[in-house]
Amino acid sequence: MNISNREKKKQVYHRRTERLLLAFATLILCVMVLNYYSNVKDDLSEFEHGYTTGEKVNLVAGVQSKAIKNVLAKGGYFTDEHYINFVSKNLQEKVNEQKVLPNLGSLNKEDFLFDATIFNNTGSESGRLRFINSLAHLGMDSSLYNEEKTKPVSYPSTVFVLGEQTGVNIKGTIDFSDDKIKEPVSPKGTLVKLTQIFPDAYFDTLPENSKPVQTEFYARTDENGNYEFVNLYKGGNYSVFPIRPGFEFGISKGVVGVSGSKTFDFIAKPHQLRLLDRVEYKQVKNDKIFSVRTPADFRKELFTFLILFVVGFWMFHFALSIKNYRSDQFILPVIMLILSIGIMVLYSVQDPLRDEVYGAGMAMYSSLVLGLFTMLVFLFKNNPVNRLYHSRWFDPVHRLLPATQQLKAPRGYTWMIGSIVIMLLLLVFGTGPEGSGVKVNLFGFQVSELAKYLMVVFFAAYFTVNADYFRKIPDNRWLTKNNALMFGLFVVLLVVYAILGDLGPAIVLCLTFLFFYAFAKEEFFAMLLSALVYGLVLFIVAKFVNNAGANHLPWIAIAACVGTLLFAFFKKRYESVFFITLIISSFILLATLPFEFTKRLADRNSMFQNIWDNSLVGGDQVAQGVWSLNSGGWMGQGLGKGFSSVMPAHHTDMIIQSIGEELGIVVLLTIFIAFGLLVYRCMLSARRTGKPFMFYLIAGIAIATMIQFMLIVAGTLGLIPLTGISVPFLSKGNAGVILTLVAFLLVIVMSHERGDKLEMEYVKSNFDNVNVYAILTFFGVVIVFIGALIWYQYKSNSYITKPALVLNKKGEWQYAYNPRIGIMLREIKAGSIYDRNGVMLATSDKNAFKSLKNKLTTLGANAALYDEQLKREQKRYYSFGNDLLFWLGDYNKEIAHEELSGYAADFRHFILLRGFDVKYSTSQRTSERYKEHRFLPESARETELQQYDYSALASFIKKGKNSVLIEEQNRKNKDIHLSLDVVLNERINKLIQSSDKYKKFRTSVVAINTKTGDVLASAMNPMPSYKDLKLISNIDPLEYRSIFKQIFGDRMVVPRDLGITFPSRPGSAIKILDAYASLNKFGLPAANISYFVDAGEVIRPGEPANETVDMRQAIVRSSNVYFIKLVNDKKLEQNLFELYDATGMNLKSRGGFYFQRPEDYESAKYFKEWAKYTDKGKGIFKNKKLMGSRRRFYSNLSNIAWGQGELMSTPLQMAKMTGAIANRDTLQPSRFLLKSWLQQPLPEMGIQVGKHRGMGSLLASYMKEQSANVSISTGLNLYGKTGSPERDKQIKQGDKIVLKRVTDAWFTFFLESSKAGAPVAFTIRIEEIGNSEFAKQMAVEILNELKAVGYF
Repeated sequence: MNISNREKKKQVYHRRTERLLLAFATLILCVMVLNYYSNVKDDLSEFEHGYTTGEKVNLVAGVQSKAIKNVLAKGGYFTDEHYINFVSKNLQEKVNEQKVLPNLGSLNKEDFLFDATIFNNTGSESGRLRFINSLAHLGMDSSLYNEEKTKPVSYPSTVFVLGEQTGVNIKGTIDFSDDKIKEPVSPKGTLVKLTQIFPDAYFDTLPENSKPVQTEFYARTDENGNYEFVNLYKGGNYSVFPIRPGFEFGISKGVVGVSGSKTFDFIAKPHQLRLLDRVEYKQVKNDKIFSVRTPADFRKELFTFLILFVVGFWMFHFALSIKNYRSDQFILPVIMLILSIGIMVLYSVQDPLRDEVYGAGMAMYSSLVLGLFTMLVFLFKNNPVNRLYHSRWFDPVHRLLPATQQLKAPRGYTWMIGSIVIMLLLLVFGTGPEGSGVKVNLFGFQVSELAKYLMVVFFAAYFTVNADYFRKIPDNRWLTKNNALMFGLFVVLLVVYAILGDLGPAIVLCLTFLFFYAFAKEEFFAMLLSALVYGLVLFIVAKFVNNAGANHLPWIAIAACVGTLLFAFFKKRYESVFFITLIISSFILLATLPFEFTKRLADRNSMFQNIWDNSLVGGDQVAQGVWSLNSGGWMGQGLGKGFSSVMPAHHTDMIIQSIGEELGIVVLLTIFIAFGLLVYRCMLSARRTGKPFMFYLIAGIAIATMIQFMLIVAGTLGLIPLTGISVPFLSKGNAGVILTLVAFLLVIVMSHERGDKLEMEYVKSNFDNVNVYAILTFFGVVIVFIGALIWYQYKSNSYITKPALVLNKKGEWQYAYNPRIGIMLREIKAGSIYDRNGVMLATSDKNAFKSLKNKLTTLGANAALYDEQLKREQKRYYSFGNDLLFWLGDYNKEIAHEELSGYAADFRHFILLRGFDVKYSTSQRTSERYKEHRFLPESARETELQQYDYSALASFIKKGKNSVLIEEQNRKNKDIHLSLDVVLNERINKLIQSSDKYKKFRTSVVAINTKTGDVLASAMNPMPSYKDLKLISNIDPLEYRSIFKQIFGDRMVVPRDLGITFPSRPGSAIKILDAYASLNKFGLPAANISYFVDAGEVIRPGEPANETVDMRQAIVRSSNVYFIKLVNDKKLEQNLFELYDATGMNLKSRGGFYFQRPEDYESAKYFKEWAKYTDKGKGIFKNKKLMGSRRRFYSNLSNIAWGQGELMSTPLQMAKMTGAIANRDTLQPSRFLLKSWLQQPLPEMGIQVGKHRGMGSLLASYMKEQSANVSISTGLNLYGKTGSPERDKQIKQGDKIVLKRVTDAWFTFFLESSKAGAPVAFTIRIEEIGNSEFAKQMAVEILNELKAVGYF
């Protein structure tokens, strides 16, 4: 025996294979480093040049405020010099204080917050607006702020909302003990506002003369900071928010459909603001004017950490050689290869000069772990892990239990308890990304990996003791106790991790345990086959059978669980089949529970069912991964050249897709093989140890890693629901990398152990099947992965530009497009935009813009604003500034680009302006998850969608931004011409914005060519304000309504194009549609239909009364009663709906369109919905008891007959109807694009809205008579109709919201224009000014102005 030992000691293990493979891995890393550096060196050189020219600034200690000021002024981020000085000075001071910033995003973090009041004291308009905007987010306006600081109104701490007992109350406590509050503050006297939330349309549906509705209630906290609102409306929707100058309390809290008692506590913090708001930061980041490290610093860091990383592996290798370890020689090189790929991709997906460099952290911590283990190798005695297992310190809990004193082998309870304690601590104290609903950090550390490995140690100890027991008892009825423990453990893991926000880690642990159990019971093949069949059934049902109205998966899951449980019971075995079914079903069944923590799981299931169309906010995550893989193709874009950073979780969950984009599918296949080799070598090492505990420990580490890898890859490929776990060795996460590397280095150390002949025989007979099944399972799954990758690559030309239909934050449908489309397009210089007469409106050519200054200022361009733009370097230059903000949008500031903002040509024709012929289709989709406000229930919302076909950009995305395709595209002509007549638009703008009579009222004027549908003008007062829109863009969509009112109060604000996308009640102007509907149904004789109007029926003074009225009189004298009777008596609903349908008007916020009629516009559906609305209360019209009184007109149908109620129209829609009368009963669809570099679009086919010849001429004669006084005042033949709709506006009186009746003025008309070569239709709307005479007066002034310059 002694001789044998001496012979073993003399045997030397040179580890040549490991050395050779390490050299190969090192070579691969060097190639990747060179590839990465060659791809980023031009960007590094650009920054170095920018530092010298003053175009770039490095934000480190010593930076000068003058340098910051220069780049901010040159970029045009602020127009206020005082504010630029303020920002520059404070930014310099904070940077000098911080010394070094980890990334540019630090500008948004706590260290860069400033006391809000200093913004108000900057002496600049921008600073004051920032402060006022921040007050709005704190529930105040400036008047309430001043009142609270000087003379606060007294309120009790307990407020009774209703005089009767309802049993419903909201209470809470305000806490001022936060560490950031430097001096003690008493909570007493803090104002608390309770707001009852109603839908926007609620007040419009109230009857006339309704009592004022109080929606806001105030309390003041007592000396302990307590408040309470008692006797609230049961089922009401409420928000509550504390208000105190100088403090902020986070977001408002509240409840939908309150019942019982609710408690909302708040913690006060100092009122602080970021130096740059969200819009400013985004612009600064996109323009790359700041860095947080120099290129020299980056180079030093890159090469230092990578050298340390390589040295760490080689040191550990030589330590193993010196200590003569006979451990596996493949594991270490494979780990190095996988880690090298992960580190280099993490380097490449981040901006080297402005982002936190994730790769550096992984390289540094890997080298530290390797260094530590290098030292430990010299310190370890033989078999350190086996020694620990047999020591009393391995499982102290087991030793302390009285019932286990007679059991010598430890059960690993200490490790299991440790794992569960960590999970419970994470459950109670854990944190995660804000708004994610996931808890991953415990006191700043990610501990889920630690909990996983502790549980793996428990599994190893448990199965070491129990494997033979399981193997020898075939009847599972003897295992009731053990099965119950298994079931309990599974349930605990699944429920705890579901509450933490992600089932992924629980699934990994449950499957690892179940694999061992199935191996022990010799049921692995049956378990795997059942899982495959069950998973395939669920996949087919989810992808091809389920639909929005029917989800069959929960019933299938219940049936599968019950069926497999009964099968296992009666068969007396195969309980592992039941457990695998239970684990898979947990994804489905937990998602059906009515808890907040299960909603995330339900959402992920929904995304899995259709990655391209799901009702989720952020439901495009898997689609983002597909776009990334399509972009990389087989060989990848190259390290540092891809754009995977635009993908959510690109450095964690979606790292596989990032690797695919940067290095290609070929490298992904290499990674799959490397992981397979790693698992295989670990399983071989486990077998060679000959020790059951070491076998289970090594195999547990390998299998847990294998399962984790398979789950996350399958999830990101859309094969199963996403789990959110990290990818071992690849995902960013220093704690995860440290623990995983420690685990596998321990595997290398343990693999030194060799069993004797007897031990090896035992392992061979009992565990060889484990190895075979594990490896076959992994490579079987890898084949599926490869098939998915090949499929995505095969479909790449279509998938790479295919949009995903998902929900926005408010729950409205929207298309999410591949972000790389925008990136590619931004690399192409945009063409210029001209009006119909060739006047330049927008351009990217600064020299051309400068040369046209004199010409354009004579046509109405603002000279001062023109000069401001010339001082700056901009992507786009706009000749007419804010006047055309909604017509063009603002590409520089990225505002006014939403669909509802206006035509926004710079965004609507973003692709056309870059030289691509991109077609689009329109559709409408109803979301049932729309949230008008955070504390209103979900409701239905119709959305008009445009789906663009970007397939022409597929090759550009695949080739990358540095391809010759970009250069060729930049040389093309890409100009477009709009239908707009900018001189006409500017003349109208100037008149309505400068007139003392009208400038206090919000006004919109639209003009169209009736023959072609060309929109010639959409002028408005006040002029759109960039500052207002910037404030609006910073509002959370779910807080839009309340925050908007807090910021702007009753001030006139133009949030969108008033004439095109802002509908309101049209009043009597709608009577031309009523008359049209009647003529369509009964022909020209309908003009002779008459009704007697009783004096008691008259709605407005001046209407015909006590006389018989026909159609001519009803239009000329604007008889509301006539048209109410006509519509009800002749049942004109269907005929009216057809006209609403043609013009794009909407009824009860259903249907309608502003620009182009959607291709799948469901007229029949809207007609049914409109009919349901108009049927309500319709019978009152025939009530004999009400004859001769107005009360018989109190119905929805009667309201819309005279332009009241829920019928909404924009001035453009009314102008289209007026144009149809001028155009011989043909309604011409609106045209905004006159011609482009591609072709001159032909007008769309007109819609014949008149069914009988002569209808338009007849109505025109009535309209001419109705507007005779305007014709006299202008000397022009005019055909028009007025309207004076009333509506109730919410205004604040004290602490109450009351309804104020206001009247808008409408006038829609047409007249011949020699310049246009066709009749031109105008519609004027002046809000809240009074009756329609004001609109007629405005028409006179506009027409006289235009007549003087030859328009008419």
